[in-house]
Amino acid sequence: MAGKKILVIEDDRYVRENIQIILSEEGYDVSTTENGKLGIDAMKNNSFDLVLCDILMPHVGGFEVLKFVKEDKASCNIPFIFLTAKIELENVNKALNMGASNYLIKPFQIDDLLNCVTNVLNENKNT
Repeated sequence: MAGKKILVIEDDRYVRENIQIILSEEGYDVSTTENGKLGIDAMKNNSFDLVLCDILMPHVGGFEVLKFVKEDKASCNIPFIFLTAKIELENVNKALNMGASNYLIKPFQIDDLLNCVTNVLNENKNT
C-alpha cells in the first residue's frame, strides 16, 4: 500500500501532524489541510486514494466534506474514514449511511489507525 495518496483533514494541528508522521513512516504520500473547505479544494486539484477527516471543524465540517465527496464525479469512489471524538451512535450511523468507509474514535492507538487505513484501502482495491 506504500505510495498511496492520503488526504488528512483535521483542524487540530497536533493530531494532524502526528497522523501525517505516522502514515508517512509507513510509506504513504500524505497531504494535510486544517479544515473542510481547504480539504475540498485539495480534492478538486489532486487525486487521493483515501481521505481521513474530522467531523467538527471550522468553515466546513466533516459531514459536508463527505457529502461533497459522494456527489463529486471525480472523487465519489474515494474511500473516506472519519477520525473524530464524536462517539454518539447517531453520528456513526449517519456517517456510514452517507457512505463513509469507516469511523475511528479519537483518541486512537497507532495500530488502530494503521489497521483501519490498510483495511479500507484493501477493501477498495478489491471492489
